[in-house]
Amino acid sequence: MISILLATYNGEKYLSEQLDSIIAQTYKDWTLYIHDDGSKDKTIDIIKNYTNQYKNIIYLEDNQKHRGPAESFFWLLEHVNSDYYFFADQDDVWIDNKLEISLQTIMKAEDDYGKIPLMAFSDLMVVDQQLKIISSSLWEYTKINKVLKPKYLKCLALVTGCTIVINDAGKRIGLEYKERAIMHDSLLALCISCYGKILPIHQSLILYRQHSSNSVGIKKYNQSIISKFFKIKHLYITNKKYYKFSNSITSIGTFRFILLRIEAFIKARF
Repeated sequence: MISILLATYNGEKYLSEQLDSIIAQTYKDWTLYIHDDGSKDKTIDIIKNYTNQYKNIIYLEDNQKHRGPAESFFWLLEHVNSDYYFFADQDDVWIDNKLEISLQTIMKAEDDYGKIPLMAFSDLMVVDQQLKIISSSLWEYTKINKVLKPKYLKCLALVTGCTIVINDAGKRIGLEYKERAIMHDSLLALCISCYGKILPIHQSLILYRQHSSNSVGIKKYNQSIISKFFKIKHLYITNKKYYKFSNSITSIGTFRFILLRIEAFIKARF
């Protein structure tokens, strides 16, 4: 059973494009579950239009309003039972074989390693609001490709949530630690890397739209040393927050965290 989890919030502008790209997938045997976080625009109208047309698109109503993206996705995980779980953002566009390639990857991993916690995640094309390509590879654009190793998940959020597929064992270990999450994707990636395996897919399977209302955007890792200096306070707060999160799951020490962070910065820059 394949389930796609989509969290929406005031997404009327791009939501139909995303839903159409999911419907157009080469792999057809899926169910899409949608959680809305209290939208005040026409998002709900769009969702209901699709649920009326497609039996495999299901809107799950939630009495609590505005949980935020991380809690919304965990709410969906708790309310959906499946073999594999994909995550979708409201404003992206999926390449038509995203489901097929990602599913093949994680199913092969289960054949190789058994039903341990598993995650597969892919590269993305960075695009503007009109889907004009900014970069054919987010991993190259942000230099993530140089630090795509499980150990660096202890000091960096490297996995983009909208590219993820996890198996049921991955879901269970993620829900055990959900209260410690900064974001759902970083928590799932770190937990699964500790208790199972994560598998990068070196293909761009999503058009990752960048615009002013993104809940989470992209950052370059090769910023100049001068620009880093002027953002030192923000960097300190961000790294302190991520350290507390990582330490709560991995028990990583402060010194080891700092060394890994420096090592990752050097690798990404040079």
